Amino acid sequence: MVNNIPAPILYSISSQVAIQIPFELAGQTIALVVAQVGGQFSEGRGIGLAPAAPGIFTRNQAGNGEAIVFHQDGVTLVTPQNPARRNEVVTIYGTGFGVLNPALGTGVPAGANLAQAQITIAFGSGNGIIEYAGAAPGFVGVNQINARIPAGAPIASDVPVSLNVGGRQANSVTVAIGQ
Repeated sequence: MVNNIPAPILYSISSQVAIQIPFELAGQTIALVVAQVGGQFSEGRGIGLAPAAPGIFTRNQAGNGEAIVFHQDGVTLVTPQNPARRNEVVTIYGTGFGVLNPALGTGVPAGANLAQAQITIAFGSGNGIIEYAGAAPGFVGVNQINARIPAGAPIASDVPVSLNVGGRQANSVTVAIGQ
């Protein structure tokens, strides 16, 4: 529960639980989180809230290194062995893009819900062209960006990707870009 609102659990492991912060908390800056397991309640823990807190998903699940990026076909993973290409539209997955339009209920799978925050993405020093930024259709608590890699993007197996959502910088990740 976050401020007494049920928060959907996205996954849990023995040392971590990932939840969706309820959309109903938009505009608030602090919240109280309480876990319930088998009828037992944890002590509340205060957390800070921001309008956006972007994070790009990574292949190693540690928040660094290679981003989870798919080729234009939407099913083939971009890897150093199968790099993205200049001018290709790729899909990058993440979370924390903030308020969506149309509004989306907490725990409800997304449609084409656009992020309202100003979003920029760069591949190396070249700005990508964002074709879509918002909720990942069919998912709960997942966002995606469909972005065209700039013609002048560097060619390398570890090109830095820089994502900014509403003035907040996402984690540092890379993507492989070939010729």
